[in-house]
Amino acid sequence: MRRGFIAALFALVLFMLVALPASAEKTVFIKNDTNTTAKVYISFGADSQINMKNIGFTCTFFNQEPRGLNCGFDLPARQQKQISQTGKILNMTVSFNKAPGCGVTLAEINANRPGAGADATNISVVDGFNEKIVVQYDNPSNKTASFKIGPPCGPTGNQKVLGVFPHGCSDCWRMVDVRQCGPYPVGQCHAAGPNPLCQINFGANQKDGTVTLKLVPQTEKCTPQP
Repeated sequence: MRRGFIAALFALVLFMLVALPASAEKTVFIKNDTNTTAKVYISFGADSQINMKNIGFTCTFFNQEPRGLNCGFDLPARQQKQISQTGKILNMTVSFNKAPGCGVTLAEINANRPGAGADATNISVVDGFNEKIVVQYDNPSNKTASFKIGPPCGPTGNQKVLGVFPHGCSDCWRMVDVRQCGPYPVGQCHAAGPNPLCQINFGANQKDGTVTLKLVPQTEKCTPQP
C-alpha cells in the first residue's frame, strides 16, 4: 500500500511540474520604426538585473559607466533588438539620437518585477524633446489588455496625452523637482488627479506579452484625450 501511495504521489508531482505554466514575463524590445539608422542610449537602473555587462551584445558607445549602467548602440532602420532576458528584472530609460539630458525625450520601463502592479512604463519630455517615441504593449492572450502610449506632441501641447510626462511637470500635474533644464513653460501639466495618467502601471492581467519602445517619425501624430 505504501509503495502504491509513493508511486501515486510521484505521478502527481510529475504532472504538476509538466502542467503548471512557466512564470509569466514580458518580452521587451527597442525598435527603430524610421527609415534611417538611429543611435540608442540606454540608462539602466541600479536594481536592473540586465545591464551592459550581461546584455548579450556589444555597447559600442555610451559605455563608460563603471557599474555597466549605460549602453549605446546603432539600430538600423526598421529593425528591433530584444533587451529583456528570462528571469531578470529590467529597469531602463531609453533615448534616441541623443544621450539623456536637457532637450531629450525619454521612454522608461520597469518590467518583470515580482508582485501585481510593480511593472510600469511612461514617456517623458520633462526636460525637453528631441524625438517622438511610442510604447506599444501587446498581449496576444488578452487583446483588451493591450495599449499604446505616445508619441508626445512635441516639447509642448502634451497636457492631455496619456502616458506622457509634459515639459516641466515631473509630478505629472506639477513640477516638484528642482531641474537644470529650464526655464520651463507654464500651463503644460496634466489636470490634477492626474488626468490623464502620466505613468501606466501594468495590471494583474498584463504580466506577460510584448512591450516595444519605438522611435517613430516626427510626422506621426499625437492623440490627446478629449
